[in-house]
Amino acid sequence: MILKSLICILGFVGLASAQSYKTSADKTCDGFPQVQVKSMTSTCLGLVADAKLKDAQTKETFRFPRKIVELEPNRFLISDMGGWDPPNRGALWELDLRSKSVRLKKRVSKLVLPHDLEWGPDGELYVGELGKIVKYSKMDLLLDAKVIRKEIVVSGIPTNEQERNLHPLVNFAFERSAQSTWDLYVNVGAPSDACTENAPRKCSVENKNALIRKYTYMNGLNRWNPEFEIWAKGLRNSMGLLSLENGILLQVENSRDFRDLNKPHDELNIVQKNQHYGWPYCFDQNQVSPEWRGTLQCGTAFTQPFALLAPHSAPLDIIQYKSEKIEALQGKLLISYHGYRPTGSRVISASMNPNGQPSVKRDGVIDSSDVISEWNRRDGVRPQGAPVGILEASDGSLFIVEDKNKTVLRLSVSENSNEELPIESPSRDAEKVAKAVARLKSLPQSLAAYEWINKQVFQMSCQGCHSELQGSQLEAFEFMILKDWIKPGQADNLIMKRLRGQDGLQKMPLGSSLPKDYINYIESFVKSL
Repeated sequence: MILKSLICILGFVGLASAQSYKTSADKTCDGFPQVQVKSMTSTCLGLVADAKLKDAQTKETFRFPRKIVELEPNRFLISDMGGWDPPNRGALWELDLRSKSVRLKKRVSKLVLPHDLEWGPDGELYVGELGKIVKYSKMDLLLDAKVIRKEIVVSGIPTNEQERNLHPLVNFAFERSAQSTWDLYVNVGAPSDACTENAPRKCSVENKNALIRKYTYMNGLNRWNPEFEIWAKGLRNSMGLLSLENGILLQVENSRDFRDLNKPHDELNIVQKNQHYGWPYCFDQNQVSPEWRGTLQCGTAFTQPFALLAPHSAPLDIIQYKSEKIEALQGKLLISYHGYRPTGSRVISASMNPNGQPSVKRDGVIDSSDVISEWNRRDGVRPQGAPVGILEASDGSLFIVEDKNKTVLRLSVSENSNEELPIESPSRDAEKVAKAVARLKSLPQSLAAYEWINKQVFQMSCQGCHSELQGSQLEAFEFMILKDWIKPGQADNLIMKRLRGQDGLQKMPLGSSLPKDYINYIESFVKSL
């Protein structure tokens, strides 16, 4: 029996083997080796750390870095999910830039899928781990204490241990308004892309998943009320939350998926109490999802997006830049696009209007500009960009964490950085795909094997999560070749690592195991190429 979640989990492609940036000793960006990635005028992008940097004692390095905060000038803390199997290899790293040589040190180990990092109103460090938010002592971190005091402040957040396929990463934001600086907004992700198993009936999970919880701080008791409030619904996965000082709560939404490159859009929402933002019933501006057509109307029944973001861009972080150092960005929102389609792999800036809200163009799309762009893979020069966490450092520079490539990058000002980068030939990827397809067609047994796998696995099991693998012909094969999930002639193939849960990757399918004969059959097919 093929389980439905088999290929859906391939969406977490950020755990593939890290690729390196080509740098030269004589070309630096504010003291760091400059990488060949385009950035906005008068800025440059420097490489701060990658997987070659190791802890001097443990000899370990990044596995899956996600978010970053500044401990003090030139000292930073980075959350590292660590991998999916086993899940307790997460860590909190210290990145020390106070001396000429960059140093990496593991400060906390054996965490379970840590993701978000925030400094609380009490000055302590708050970390989103699987099912909970934990507070760590800043003083212990500053003093390099061997034992760092910690306290669980919120627990009982739904995880994939209780609900199969549920997005397990904890993302949160402290309210930053005149009314409160202590209340917590917490994301609870959806267990599926579109809740298609319930269509066209009412989605059974919308009252407990795909929403934002609010935990109210109880001043007299010095803790958060465990009786949370459901603040807003219909938000598939709120991986970026930002509370502005004017009381507005912003959310960047990882929307559902279609095969169409132009839709649906991801979203930026102004989150208000008791509103339903449409998932899984609606997408874009009042468009009814295919599974629910004829059963409902969007319109006034649901709150439409405040602004549309690029389709399939997968926004994972949002901050507001306040420094004067990069003048063109002052006061603007910055959003990381983690998606691997052409619309992703970038960092954008968005203007704010006089009402303290993001600016939106007439067509409903956010008024934005690229900060870092043209971040496509170029063999021997750069990997494809996979930005997650963004930090405005105390000196006004921007630090960006990439999970797929296990790197920390720094954007800073430069007078001569906006040089034209060499343009990659657009035919290179097409040639690679065409060569692999020709090889497959020349092997009748391999072609027959692919057709069986495509029919019995890709088409039956993945359409709800991976639209790129849809299609009765060679679409799935072409996509996997393009994205290096299958590398003909090489033993290192991502698809087999995912099936077996190797190198810290989450094993497919979630909560179960693919029959061994299926795994062996797929492996034989990959080897035949």
